Amino acid sequence: MNSKEMADPVSMIAMAPAGKAIYGRVGESADSLRTSILIQEEMKYIKGLRTNPIVEIRSGLFDYSGIGLVAVMFKFNHDDDMIYETWWNYYQTGGGEKYFTDICQSPDLDLHIFCGQEKVKSVRIYNSLKEPFMQKVVYLKSRKEWSMADFDRERENLYRKYPTVKELWDICGTEGIIRN
Repeated sequence: MNSKEMADPVSMIAMAPAGKAIYGRVGESADSLRTSILIQEEMKYIKGLRTNPIVEIRSGLFDYSGIGLVAVMFKFNHDDDMIYETWWNYYQTGGGEKYFTDICQSPDLDLHIFCGQEKVKSVRIYNSLKEPFMQKVVYLKSRKEWSMADFDRERENLYRKYPTVKELWDICGTEGIIRN
């Protein structure tokens, strides 16, 4: 893997702490890669999920000092203990555009839930992010490109204003661009 490619998302989530979520391109072969959500969680929470769990999705576009931070959040079965956040960077190293394009084009979204290194549940849901992501892409493309360090710094600034995942969830339910 060269320095511009993202690390294997399955390996990354297998080493992550419980409660962590990431996005990445996964599939059985290079031709079948899809942008998906990978979640690491404790078995006690996974066991509480039904065969077809209720999954709420929220996204928010935060403009902090000209840096576009896109939060995509998932909540299972109306449980505040099962809220997961992912951060999407249009200008990430290795080309964030492809992830945004995938979401803009896909009718559904795969969520894979892991406990340790084992994938214990997969859920395919309707992609309600498609239209909002198209609008976000238009905005993000109009902004000057930023670095990963800029993105990380402004995300830390955002965490000062919204220090809990629940506060972030609540603000992501609003419309428009959220500015600092």
